[in-house]
Amino acid sequence: MVAGSLDLYNLAGAQYRWTGKVITHPNYNARTAENDIALIKVTSPFSSTNKVRPLTIAQFTSDTAGQLMQASGFGTTGKNELCLLITIVRCIKRRFNRFRMYLVESDRKSLPFFSVSRHNSPAKLHGVVSWGYGCGSSHNPGVYTRVASYYTWITNTIRDN
Repeated sequence: MVAGSLDLYNLAGAQYRWTGKVITHPNYNARTAENDIALIKVTSPFSSTNKVRPLTIAQFTSDTAGQLMQASGFGTTGKNELCLLITIVRCIKRRFNRFRMYLVESDRKSLPFFSVSRHNSPAKLHGVVSWGYGCGSSHNPGVYTRVASYYTWITNTIRDN
């Protein structure tokens, strides 16, 4: 795992940690992608710096349908350049523990490792990528796991591990 770099090709000053354990939700269903969430435990904690900070996990998420959200993470642009991307997405539908989103404005081609927070709000993790075709286009919205639905599982799993 790497933290503290905005450029995957230049990791000077970044922090590195080995993955100690991957904890998949006990009710994950690969056929339906229900409960598509996992935690990664690193062998030692990252140090907080001006480039590395903890992100608060949303405990509650009101209906997100129609709302603008901010997606951020590494992906590729239309020019196939891998970089950190921050873009605005619109939530079009929420169903159970997931929500679907499409890009509002972007030349992004692929959004494989994205997290989602509310647009113009304090940063909280509301969603993580589950799956999608075309990665967020208006015809093929991306599907994100609603983190608040798993808040108790996340906090208990962190405590117990």
